[in-house]
Amino acid sequence: MANLNLRRSLWASLFLVLLMGVAGTASANIVPSLVGGAPTACSVATPCHNGSTVGWEYDYDVMLDNTQYINTGINAAFYTIYDFGAVIGSIVTTGLLSTDFSAPVQNLIDTPAFSQSGIDSGNLLNVRQTATTNIGPNVGSTDLGNIYLVSAQGLTTPIRYDGQATSDTVHTVTGDTGPILGPSIPEPATAGLFLIGLAGALAVGRKRATRS
Repeated sequence: MANLNLRRSLWASLFLVLLMGVAGTASANIVPSLVGGAPTACSVATPCHNGSTVGWEYDYDVMLDNTQYINTGINAAFYTIYDFGAVIGSIVTTGLLSTDFSAPVQNLIDTPAFSQSGIDSGNLLNVRQTATTNIGPNVGSTDLGNIYLVSAQGLTTPIRYDGQATSDTVHTVTGDTGPILGPSIPEPATAGLFLIGLAGALAVGRKRATRS
């Protein structure tokens, strides 16, 4: 039975990844991706970029497509990583993300600009940065820099990002959305149900032990 449940769980995870892949992106604009496909452990010997010696560091490289440029004002360029959860310590950015974008902020509910409804759980914190300086037009893709987020969770799961920039060809604001790897954090409601079930299982176990 345990092996059957494991196989079902693996198939469910595979289906989720494939489903998110089919959803894809609307158009290429600002695209973050997890470097190396996995986080790295923070330790005393090798502290993370923010100096943390505990947790797991997620290193996201953020790229701007070669047909886009960064605009500010009412339709300022931005990107959001949804449902990352709480960040341990400070958030570190490099490159243009640290000089031409606002300081990263975490919020519980963000309004997707160019993404499907339902990608934000509303229960897990998101990470968002907004452009403060005009950049471009570009010749070739531009590496905007890296953003380093430290989480208490070292396992990955598919989450989503979205963002917007301005088209270099038609000068209109366009955006995209797509899958990205982030921490595997259960939502509070799910975690609560798990704890209730665990407490019930322990109670049944104690009763059986008492009877025997």
